[in-house]
Amino acid sequence: MGCNLNNMSTWQKARFTIYLLVLFSCYHLAEGAILFKKDNLEFFFWMCIFFLTSFSYKKWQSGILPHSALNWKASAPREVLSGLFIGIGCASAAFTIALGSHLIAIETYPSFLPFTRSFIMLSFGVLLTSLSEDILTRVIWYDRFQKQITPSALIFLTTLLYSLNHIYRYNDGWLVWTHLILIGLIFGTTLVQKRTIWFSFGIHWGLNIIYQVTNNIIQTREINTSFSGFHILVILEAILLLFLLLIRNQSQNIKQPITQ
Repeated sequence: MGCNLNNMSTWQKARFTIYLLVLFSCYHLAEGAILFKKDNLEFFFWMCIFFLTSFSYKKWQSGILPHSALNWKASAPREVLSGLFIGIGCASAAFTIALGSHLIAIETYPSFLPFTRSFIMLSFGVLLTSLSEDILTRVIWYDRFQKQITPSALIFLTTLLYSLNHIYRYNDGWLVWTHLILIGLIFGTTLVQKRTIWFSFGIHWGLNIIYQVTNNIIQTREINTSFSGFHILVILEAILLLFLLLIRNQSQNIKQPITQ
């Protein structure tokens, strides 16, 4: 059985809280270093502290919890690549549809070598931010409550935490909140299905890669402000979520015993 908060000693609760505060602080200090300072060195410094703390947390929990969503198994590379394909495909399809429908127009784009250099750097950067956010808003809570609450409750909890973790997006309107909730549900559903973070991490990483490419490497201009490429992305995310939920329901039906 897993260890819930009620069964933890006072010291264990304090240690768990300290880990959470350190991870939360490091994540947002790293994000702030990029958003407001454009300081790559500070970003990598806080990411290093984050992952060192995560390693320490996982080592501490290894003797307490029966299973961690961070466990790296033989299927993990395949799950990351499959998720990456879905994330890149979904975001690329939204961008392509918006471009083909004349909802957006490309204003400037770099030549091959600058594009490649920027693509590699940004892809590595969002690898760190995607995985760190997955640890902060999903892994810790899945590990802690996997045996105490239902899968649906876990999905709801991690979706709520993921959405609220975007502290710099609180005033960005209903469409951004819809996007955050949808992908939070997608990530939570795949986490519960796979019991590891790697498939949902791949999706997360893929979505963030295309976001960086289409917002920071390629410069675009919105032609139709009432219906944009972001609207299309949200629609595709809703379709992907429905597909994942259908698979989950079918899987549950198969596992149920047949009675006569």
